Amino acid sequence: HTLSGGPDSYGGRNCTHKRCSAINKTILSYEGELEMNAPLSSAPRTAPQMAAYWEGVAKHELRLPRCSVCYAWEWYPSTAGPACRDGHYEWEVISSGATVFTFTDVKRPLLPAVTDSYVVGLICPDDAPNCRIPSRIEGPVVIGAHARLAFSGSGENSFPYYIVECAP
Repeated sequence: HTLSGGPDSYGGRNCTHKRCSAINKTILSYEGELEMNAPLSSAPRTAPQMAAYWEGVAKHELRLPRCSVCYAWEWYPSTAGPACRDGHYEWEVISSGATVFTFTDVKRPLLPAVTDSYVVGLICPDDAPNCRIPSRIEGPVVIGAHARLAFSGSGENSFPYYIVECAP
């Protein structure tokens, strides 16, 4: 695999890499300028280990879990908790800055109601650089570009996404 964007690259159309499959199952997608497609805007919010995340999103905050013992950021949070003995997750609000780790331009419809192309990728938050957060990305995307967190919707209908601010 490469990150070149060819047919054998991560996330390429012929990719069967386990990581790519996992990313494709968790990516949230949006349509147009801050308007979400109805079929994709109803991502499940019932996983108990994600309650603090969704509470933050409703307030337009990005909260990530940290181990209470070693203070390492962890994304996606495990239902068993962090690996450290006697550790638990402490959810902290992080800043809005981030770096594009990788991305792909989705041109094939995921669902019948989603017909326009969109960009999704993995974002590394400035405050938690070892985390890779799947997200919708707006703007002229390149790997290494700096991006800023934004939200569409309000309250329980909020979803986070990133806007590219400048190339590396």
